[in-house]
Amino acid sequence: MATTNALKRYHLIINTLHQKNASLQEIKEIIYNAFIDINDFTYSTRTFIRDCKGIEDLFGIEIIYNRKEKHYELQENNLNDFNKRYFESYDIINVIQTYEDISKFVLFENRKFLGTATKNLNTILSFIKNRNRIGIIYQQYYEKESTYRVIEPYALKEFKQRWYVIANDVTENIIKTFALDRIDDKILPTNTRFTTNAFNPSSYFDASFGIVKDEGKEAEEIIISCSAFQGKYFKSLPLHKSQKIIEDNENDFKFSITVQVTYDLLIELLSYGANIKVHSPQSVITELTNHYKNALQQY
Repeated sequence: MATTNALKRYHLIINTLHQKNASLQEIKEIIYNAFIDINDFTYSTRTFIRDCKGIEDLFGIEIIYNRKEKHYELQENNLNDFNKRYFESYDIINVIQTYEDISKFVLFENRKFLGTATKNLNTILSFIKNRNRIGIIYQQYYEKESTYRVIEPYALKEFKQRWYVIANDVTENIIKTFALDRIDDKILPTNTRFTTNAFNPSSYFDASFGIVKDEGKEAEEIIISCSAFQGKYFKSLPLHKSQKIIEDNENDFKFSITVQVTYDLLIELLSYGANIKVHSPQSVITELTNHYKNALQQY
């Protein structure tokens, strides 16, 4: 298990090489400056090599030496979503631990604390890894009474500050998403294991926006345009991983995404208001138009 200091070194090495390639001496100087408050701190080449091995073992990120250029490089294709989120969280925690009275000058997003949801993360992940069926008491927003479900948990997914477990509802034999903040704190193990299945969490949501997956729908290409200014936001944070740029000039930005048309997607498109225009398909244009008409009737 890596120590706190080792994790800090790992983070510094990855963050440095993510920004640019660096020589061993440059990396050593960055590490030394970060630990300058520790008396008699040294950082040897042997420790660096050991850190590279630790980074690969822990994160699956390979650091290679370019003999021709005489510098170290990060294999960018190893930076998956988990690693990126881990490093973001590490930066935030490091800031919180470094400065006192941080709330005076760092303003976090104001949101409801979903303590029960995050508390269940570790418990449910354990059942996922061990392939155990579990019993949950679940409260739907549109139902007055909670219900008992037996599920086979396959994966965890985050969407818009909420965590969901993707699972097979054993009674109906249908894959569903269950919000963790609506699961009762008492998760009941059933002592029954489920067999390996063909479910692939990485590809299951490829054509989905959010956590809704409609088994009966095909993905559709949606073409969207906006101003060049708004386009900068879509380039820095794509609307969906299928996003492809069609046109990009000083006046306009046009792109496409290939997804299932679901309620979550429509709400997202509506949130941009007049800042975007959907060109196709006509079914999406009609849906958005009806939403805008209904909204106007409220005033």
